[in-house]
Amino acid sequence: MRRILLSAGFALLLAACASKPHEEPTPVSDVPVESAPTQVNSSPSTEQAKTVQATPDQLSTLLPEGATPGQPVDVEGVSILPILDASAPGETDYLTLDEALQAGLCTVVEQNDVNALRLTNNADKPLFLMVGDLVLGGDQDRIMAESTIVEAGAKDLSIPVFCVEPHRWSAEQGREGAEEARFYARDDAKQVDVTVKKAAVLSGSQAEVWDAVGRANSMLAARQNVGGSYRSTFDDPATAKKLEELFEHAEAAKNADAVGYAVMRDGNVLAMDLFYSRGLCAKVSDKLLRSYLLFAMQGQSVPPAERTEAEDISLAPYEEWSRTDDRAGRGAAATAGSTDEYAAFRNKLEETSLPLYFEGTPLDDVIEKLRTEGNIQIRLSESVDGSLEVNLDSGRVNLRQALDLLSDQLDLTWEFRDGGLVIRSAPPRATGTRTVAVTRSSETVRDAKAHSIRYSCTDTKHERTVHTSFMKR
Repeated sequence: MRRILLSAGFALLLAACASKPHEEPTPVSDVPVESAPTQVNSSPSTEQAKTVQATPDQLSTLLPEGATPGQPVDVEGVSILPILDASAPGETDYLTLDEALQAGLCTVVEQNDVNALRLTNNADKPLFLMVGDLVLGGDQDRIMAESTIVEAGAKDLSIPVFCVEPHRWSAEQGREGAEEARFYARDDAKQVDVTVKKAAVLSGSQAEVWDAVGRANSMLAARQNVGGSYRSTFDDPATAKKLEELFEHAEAAKNADAVGYAVMRDGNVLAMDLFYSRGLCAKVSDKLLRSYLLFAMQGQSVPPAERTEAEDISLAPYEEWSRTDDRAGRGAAATAGSTDEYAAFRNKLEETSLPLYFEGTPLDDVIEKLRTEGNIQIRLSESVDGSLEVNLDSGRVNLRQALDLLSDQLDLTWEFRDGGLVIRSAPPRATGTRTVAVTRSSETVRDAKAHSIRYSCTDTKHERTVHTSFMKR
């Protein structure tokens, strides 16, 4: 029986992501690293429970010479910290997709394919497109399916994308360029969150990405636009207000020597992104931090790309969780009633706190305590053994954190269904390596292990790894 007494099993991933600029990071195995508590700052919007992180000294032992962890900033139950390397280049050769679009230096248009767009780069510099970058307009909003390098002057290049707006397939009315199905970038809506990016990188499936979008919008209780787009998250006033409050707090993690950022919870690295230069990191830092915060705002329930079709599907009461192949039915928005119901339930999970101490306690008894303390409906799936022993000692936490800790220890997942929670076994996880030559000047490699995903983008013309990403599964 694995124990979760403040272990930091994913802190080791920091070693791989902190490779020197222009070098391919060395793969590492999943090895536990001890952690110790640190002081937690208060979030501007929620009362923070105690979190646990690996100390800077312990992280330093995992990093190559020249790379060091910066000071963590605690917000919304996670810790965001910069990865520093003062020796990395201070400038960058690349324009980002959003700055090129906003400056009119590139165009992105439809090419009659849900999963491909045509891009022309009129700039005299190459473009860096990061997986999860959001472009709006066209016939449907899209995200970049891969991190990609686009050479200066490239014309009508086909770029792989995923749709994140399942209920629109027509030009956006009332906007310049709509008749050409042209795309644009918006300052406050540049990147989707980690869960949607994980679905894109891991599954490579449009259906799974739609699922992730619908789930993210529902988890964030965002009111949907007509197309059910991910941008609903940024358009919903309450969600946008909270995101900006959290971002103001998280900006303290920004550092001129940063080459990347990591987001951690309870000693585990949940996501991490590293760039070849300080200059490129500075360009993408705002949208990257917002994507981490949107992830944190959702808590840590079952990742959409990890769900299976065989288990508990009969429990799905809402269209967005249906398991049909009908495109209009996948990733759909929650109904107004279900969104309100979930919002109230989510608030209860965040606002109800309890002391979390169990030693060899049967899971059934733990669930009964959570049910009683939170006055909520919780049930175990038939696949879960209620006699499993639980060993937790995490002080006082809220119900959402308690569920996350319990799930981590016993390889479980939890979901909101039929007005309550269903806890079930985590499905088997696909593993393996996939290499994609996205353009003639860029290549991506995805290495999926049982508990982590490593993803990198290489500029093959300049023989350098531009972007490396890690995500906990």
